[in-house]
Amino acid sequence: MKNEGKNALIITTIMTITLITVLSVSYGFLSVSQEGEKKQKVVAGVFNVEFKDGETIKLNNTYPMTKEEGMNTKAYTFTIENK
Repeated sequence: MKNEGKNALIITTIMTITLITVLSVSYGFLSVSQEGEKKQKVVAGVFNVEFKDGETIKLNNTYPMTKEEGMNTKAYTFTIENK
């Protein structure tokens, strides 16, 4: 009986930690917002996407690069809102 209670406690703890981690990561990915000069609005499914720096994001001739190289390229500003 001690093993059953201990196993149930371990499983409950692991499930709680997993749930908190998934919710935290989801919130972090879905709550990013930046501002810009221009506005462009695109509605896709249940998400509302607003491009503030033009009509499209152009990624011609792109390739993987380091963070330092990426910081020297043009930045795009957009907002994603859950409807």
